[in-house]
Amino acid sequence: MLSFEGGRYLYSFKDVWKASMEESDYLARAKASKTFDTRKYEQKHSVFGLLVLESDQDLDPGTAYLCYDDRWLLEHVFNRYKNDECLDRTDVQGDFSVMGNEFVNYISTVATCRIIRKARKCGLLEKHLTET
Repeated sequence: MLSFEGGRYLYSFKDVWKASMEESDYLARAKASKTFDTRKYEQKHSVFGLLVLESDQDLDPGTAYLCYDDRWLLEHVFNRYKNDECLDRTDVQGDFSVMGNEFVNYISTVATCRIIRKARKCGLLEKHLTET
């Protein structure tokens, strides 16, 4: 963790799984386009899987990572609602109707995240994945 003037803090983490995925994607793209360069690869190799978080809160690193993890879950759920379910269209005219629609989407997203967290905590997601 690094702290800066103005109450800003930086937290950095290395995600090994994400690093392997990013490296694999990089190598696949380089192979497909036949543009592999050893020097570029060596420069990028150290930053594969690197997460850097900025916050205005002085947190212990574990808490900062859990906040990131929850935030990433929200991003996935919002993506699902807006893209997969096409809930980004509002067939309403007024500002009040749009705000109401977005509020309902927000409440649905929060409820979904809580359900996912509870299911993960109870081990239900792992049981379902091993059964299929």
